[in-house]
Amino acid sequence: MDQARSTMGRSAKAITTGALVLLLSTGCSSPSAGGGAAEAPPTGVYRGTYEVPVPAELSAAATFAVPEIEWTLGGDAVTLAYALPLGLVGEKVRVKFAGTLGATLSGDAGTATCEVATDAVSCHEVMTGLLPLAPDYEVIAKEAAAEGGVDASLRAEVAQRFSVDPIGILHLDPSAVVSAEPGG
Repeated sequence: MDQARSTMGRSAKAITTGALVLLLSTGCSSPSAGGGAAEAPPTGVYRGTYEVPVPAELSAAATFAVPEIEWTLGGDAVTLAYALPLGLVGEKVRVKFAGTLGATLSGDAGTATCEVATDAVSCHEVMTGLLPLAPDYEVIAKEAAAEGGVDASLRAEVAQRFSVDPIGILHLDPSAVVSAEPGG
């Protein structure tokens, strides 16, 4: 009986891991995949959100505002740069990814695979280059309090999960232009 439970546990973990890989890979097609894809937004600074994949009980605390996302497009070359939300990491952590539109972007932090849609550019990011992360939970609690309506203990748990497995999805909103020129 115990051996059967152990085998079932390993099988469930393998299925969960496989599902996450499938989700990340199928949700990250290039802009040219599937004919008629949206056109990438022009160079500029945009607002957006950062979403950390978590279990349902933490989902209310897993989406963070990103006030400035620098998006630089030159032909098919693209650069994406922004600061991770203070409410997620508790300190200033800036990330930058570069590469070819429709391919995986890379940088010191890790990789970002972006999909361009009409209403958003969504980049699935794996940032193992940030490890080890040591979140400042006091700052995270202050940020949650400043937002209002966000449970600080849930935010802390999301931050803890992110600190050991820094994956997430950046959503750039092409209709939320902050500036037409990135700051560098």
